[in-house]
Amino acid sequence: MPSPGPSLAIQKGPGQAVFVDDTNPLPIKTVAAVAPGQPSPQMAGSASTSRIVFSGADNAATLAKGSAASLYSAFGYNAAAAVRYLKLYNKATAPNPAADGALIVFTLALPPSSAFAFDFAAHYFPTGLAYAIVTGSADNNNGLLTAGDILGFNLAFL
Repeated sequence: MPSPGPSLAIQKGPGQAVFVDDTNPLPIKTVAAVAPGQPSPQMAGSASTSRIVFSGADNAATLAKGSAASLYSAFGYNAAAAVRYLKLYNKATAPNPAADGALIVFTLALPPSSAFAFDFAAHYFPTGLAYAIVTGSADNNNGLLTAGDILGFNLAFL
C-alpha cells in the first residue's frame, strides 16, 4: 500500500484552516450552475492588480481596495541607489504615511538598484488594502520618492 501523500493546509479565513491529505480529502461543493462561456460567480472580477509603471516625485500613497482583501504578491524594481520602503496598511482609504503608522501591517525594505518580489500567501486585510512607498523605515516617515525610483510595481490581491 502506498504511503499517504503530503498534507495541505487551506486557509478558510483568519485563524481557520482545513487540513487535506489522503485520509481527509478536500470536499467538493457545486455553488451555482454557470452558463457556458460565462465566468463563475467566485471568479468574476476577483483577480485585481494595483500598478505603478513609473513612480512620481511623491509617496505613491494608493488605495488598492476599500474593503477586506487578501494580498498575494508584490513585485517591481527599485531603480534608486538607496533603499526604499513599501508600507502596507489595513485601511479603506489612501494612507497618510506621516499619520497612519498605527495601521501599518508590513514595512518592507526594497533593495537599491534591484528587483524585488514578496509572496504574502493570501495575507488578510480585514478593513482594506492601501500602500505607500517612501524613503525611510520609521512608521511616520513620509519621505518622497524621486521620479522614477520605482518601476513596474505590481500588487496582486483579491
